[in-house]
Amino acid sequence: MESVIINEASLVAYGLGSAENALNERLILGDDTIAILGVLKNYNWSSLKSEHVPFLLRADTTSVTAMSIHLSGHVLMPAIEAVGKTFKSILPEEPYQYYFLDDFFNEQYKSEQQFGKIFGLFATLALVIACLGLWDLHPSPRRKK
Repeated sequence: MESVIINEASLVAYGLGSAENALNERLILGDDTIAILGVLKNYNWSSLKSEHVPFLLRADTTSVTAMSIHLSGHVLMPAIEAVGKTFKSILPEEPYQYYFLDDFFNEQYKSEQQFGKIFGLFATLALVIACLGLWDLHPSPRRKK
């Protein structure tokens, strides 16, 4: 018998009620009936701009699409090469590609960073214009009224 872990958004999507009730339920996925092993709190799977989506985590032997591996910073390149060799030995016909998760997340929020820079520039410009207006209102000793 297989089991899955679901998130809180799945409770609503599948009409399971509370997390405690869900632990007594089974889901039908394809031809399999799968028990619910646990319920996770909702967390942002991708962008913070997206809503929480229902998902389930199921143990699988091999994922051809992607794998996440935590690497230590001081042995990065040898570890990447070792993972590549292992990957090629398991899936020789699949291309070995990798990326760093922090680069992926930074790319998602690039537009917000650019907006922040532009907003800061215009805020500074508005302050300069406001200061010029205040300076013009200040009475000068050389001015005659």
